[in-house]
Amino acid sequence: YYSVVLLARGLVICFIPIIIRDAAVQVIVFVGMIGLFNAVQQRLLPWRSDAANTIDCAVSMLLLLLLQCGALVQNMATSLGTVQTLGLMLFSAFVALGSLGLVIAVWLRFRPWSTFHWFICHHKGDAGAQARWMKTELKAITRMSVFIDSDDLSDLDELFEIVKTKTRHLVLYQTRDVLRRPWCAGEVTCASLSGLKVTAVVTRSFVPPSPEDLNELQFYVDTSGCDLQGYGISFDEIKQAYIGLSAPDQARVVMNASLRGTGRFDGVVDELRNVGAGSPRMQVGSTLSGMLATGTADSMSGRKSSQDPMTARGAVLLSVDDEDDEAIA
Repeated sequence: YYSVVLLARGLVICFIPIIIRDAAVQVIVFVGMIGLFNAVQQRLLPWRSDAANTIDCAVSMLLLLLLQCGALVQNMATSLGTVQTLGLMLFSAFVALGSLGLVIAVWLRFRPWSTFHWFICHHKGDAGAQARWMKTELKAITRMSVFIDSDDLSDLDELFEIVKTKTRHLVLYQTRDVLRRPWCAGEVTCASLSGLKVTAVVTRSFVPPSPEDLNELQFYVDTSGCDLQGYGISFDEIKQAYIGLSAPDQARVVMNASLRGTGRFDGVVDELRNVGAGSPRMQVGSTLSGMLATGTADSMSGRKSSQDPMTARGAVLLSVDDEDDEAIA
């Protein structure tokens, strides 16, 4: 496809001397066109190797320098009016682009476009597989985008920004140590400060922090690998966010321990679908569990097969501890 861009660039460059007679204007238009196509090249990165993309960019820059050097040795007679008109046009374009960028930045800050409908906050050590299961199920059933925090823990600034400006609904998967993890504490606090909708999924292992823990969060939250205060998050803000999680009006889904196997997760996903505003109503059941249980095409559409999975040809039986939710997931 990039050959079309290259042909367009060559065509534009060929027509500039024909359409424009003023030498000074030609130089400015040449510089603008080459710079524009160079920006397109850097945006698309059309070549397979980084070296080729870098060389393409360098050639364009050298071409601009060569054009400037040629303009310096030419005796170009240009009227003052032409220079003033070009200068005014360039200055106006600069001001317009700067103002547009500022308006867009302010708009996105206060009226952000949600990139993710669901953000699953969890402790990877306790519920890594469970969170991944929920992400797959929620995407399959609600057809909405889902982000789990373990997808990218390299940049906490970006992670907290996703919570504040790119998420509609935060799901806190409450396991034993989730509120002790610094990034989970930061995500919950950012959601609380941003007025984000939060739903707590209460598992069997979760134990809420005691009043003593809330008063000594500097010891309760493990900040050995992350200093939340460096990201503008104070312990007082974390405390208020944690208190809000125990409020009577806090939306929560309690995992039904009486259900067996993956049925526990199916129930949680179904409840989350009902809690999530705007989620489409679909058939109750687990698409993924059907796929794993039967391996048939019917399960891809959420329909349960009438064939016994224990006698299905090529069936795989996974034997796990029914009391270990992570092993089941």
